[in-house]
Amino acid sequence: MRLWRNRLLLAAMWLWLWPVTVSGNGRSADEFASRHHAPDVRDESDPQDTRSCYAMGQLEISYGSQENQSPTVGLLVTDPRGRRIGYDPAGPNAWQELPLAQAFLDCADQDANGQPQACTGWIQICGPLSGTYKLEVVASENSEYSIEVSAVSRQKRDENGFHTTESRVNARNLAIRKGSQNKLFLEYSREPGSKVALTPSENTPLAEKQ
Repeated sequence: MRLWRNRLLLAAMWLWLWPVTVSGNGRSADEFASRHHAPDVRDESDPQDTRSCYAMGQLEISYGSQENQSPTVGLLVTDPRGRRIGYDPAGPNAWQELPLAQAFLDCADQDANGQPQACTGWIQICGPLSGTYKLEVVASENSEYSIEVSAVSRQKRDENGFHTTESRVNARNLAIRKGSQNKLFLEYSREPGSKVALTPSENTPLAEKQ
């Protein structure tokens, strides 16, 4: 998992590729929070600075389509409190309502012949809350996409020092049609020893069974 770091250059690339409009309307986020606030979700505190990325855990979500070009899919993530981060290419709209998070595109990779490969979208969340995250994938073209999630728990200290739990999960070769939306649900806990889980909704088709 990549360490949290400044990605201003790549964030600028995101804005250059897509001149987006930032949305501040939180009505749908509030509705999601009221419907999905599970009783066992603890009232955890939000991160204050980047040191919290180590003390309180991290989530990193990468996604991309198969084409060797700018992604034809966008990803919007809603946290357990209904706050959003991500991008919808159909709008276009962008959101960043989380206290310490960033979203950007990485288009720097090249193949063996020096040709640009498909861009990868990234969403990094510092000090994520325990609970259920809603992932909404939207498409500007018919496509197949993949999502990979890397998670780190909060730090736990014992007589041997500090320890964290790292886990990964992915969903590959998912089909999506132009103008449609796929939903997946991500379960994360800050507690050491827990593992991240990713579940597609029933109407999310698999282009290839995994």
